[in-house]
Amino acid sequence: MKWTIFVNMRATPAWLRQPPGERDRIAAACLGTAMVDDRVTMRFYDAEAFSGYCSDVAVFETIDMQAYYFVMERLRNTALLSVPYFEIISIIPALENGFREFQRAEQGCGKAGDQAIRRTRPARTLHYLGPDRSFAAFSPMTVWPLPPPPDMLQHSGTTT
Repeated sequence: MKWTIFVNMRATPAWLRQPPGERDRIAAACLGTAMVDDRVTMRFYDAEAFSGYCSDVAVFETIDMQAYYFVMERLRNTALLSVPYFEIISIIPALENGFREFQRAEQGCGKAGDQAIRRTRPARTLHYLGPDRSFAAFSPMTVWPLPPPPDMLQHSGTTT
């Protein structure tokens, strides 16, 4: 599945003080360092005229989230984010037509191997904090109480 990641950023005064030619040089050097994996693409959008929330939006696309993660690690080590020339406001990952992939998988029409994976994957266990602050674990076959984690225990002020 193809991931699209929207990175909302705000240009800092340090960036805005740079003349346009220097901005181009800094951006080219930083992106040249970060965007070395051809499994990740990036487009850049100006939003400052339309939003008080962010000034710029970087849109990354990839089918490999680890490759995207590595791009972001390299990017944060560049002047764009370390001076900083830009602050990251939010990151919104999304799946292009993810609902269609979900529907295909649910109907058994997914890609080869999907059904085998779904049949052999153990059921997910959900943890619930009950009204009495007790924890219980739920799976399709069992329900059993769990002791609360130590930081959730209420102390009466006495020691045992």
